[in-house]
Amino acid sequence: MKSFVDKIIRAIQDFTAQFINALVDKLHLRDAYEKNHTLFIGVLALLLVIILFSTVLMLARPKGKNTGTAVTINPDITQPFVLPEEPSMNEDYYLSRPKNEVWDEEEAEKWFTIPDNAMMEQLEHDNNRLINNLLEASP
Repeated sequence: MKSFVDKIIRAIQDFTAQFINALVDKLHLRDAYEKNHTLFIGVLALLLVIILFSTVLMLARPKGKNTGTAVTINPDITQPFVLPEEPSMNEDYYLSRPKNEVWDEEEAEKWFTIPDNAMMEQLEHDNNRLINNLLEASP
């Protein structure tokens, strides 16, 4: 029995040696090694690191749970939607507010900005540019 296992191991070793020699001869790896030792060893080391890293990643992959299954969640739509409390929201930020037809004096002071001359000139310039673009585009 021991001699049979030895013969199989010897056959595998011979096959591997013949395969590597054929690969080295076919790809001219001996010539590449003789021309530039450092580049050849660097590429070989990089290749070994890539193989080692991919092997480690495959072995360290989590096993067990199948993450490909989708879980369906059916929310209760009879309840009203409530936004969660957010510490970054301050009191001046409103998601929505009731619309008034007319602002009162306090709202007007808070939200309305009276345009000055520079703002009016910029508005006039922008409007003239838009009008000129429209007139140039018309036939």
